[in-house]
Amino acid sequence: MKTTLAILSLCACFVLGSLAHAQSNGQKSGQSSQVLTFDDLKSACENPARFHNQIAPSNIQISCQDLQYKWVPDNEGIVNMPTSRMVTSAVYSDKYSSTPISAPVMTEIQKTGCPQFVEVVESVETVRAVSCDEITAYKGTSIDFCADTVNSLRAANFNAVNSKQTGRVMSLCGSAIGDKRGQRGQN
Repeated sequence: MKTTLAILSLCACFVLGSLAHAQSNGQKSGQSSQVLTFDDLKSACENPARFHNQIAPSNIQISCQDLQYKWVPDNEGIVNMPTSRMVTSAVYSDKYSSTPISAPVMTEIQKTGCPQFVEVVESVETVRAVSCDEITAYKGTSIDFCADTVNSLRAANFNAVNSKQTGRVMSLCGSAIGDKRGQRGQN
């Protein structure tokens, strides 16, 4: 019985020791259980004691992701556009005149090009290492910081932008043509 109790005690100590070791390793590798906002991190850099620390944070990294949805030209489409033709006739002579008459004449459909677009999503992701000095000097939000970072990356390296189609399309080929004046032939 004493041997069994001793073995159980030893196993319990081993399990508890392993959990404590794993927890301390997680905190050493930067996995803190404390969650801070960007403004809190600025405050922690300026006044570490406020967050129960003796020194300011280090190894600070800001992760940024930017998604932009845009429409880009696709293959041009063809649209059939109605045409119309009105011919007016009047007869005149030195002695006579007739009232002008008008009548529509058959015409061909006009084929013309029309724009079609596909939607693409452009994504840029980056992680930027910063110091406390950079964070405290920055005047803006974390969104502003990431927008500035991504804009710089887009300008400096077009290969950083990953683009793919979303599957949405827009065609301006199907629009009906309306007559603002009303029906044709009515004045």
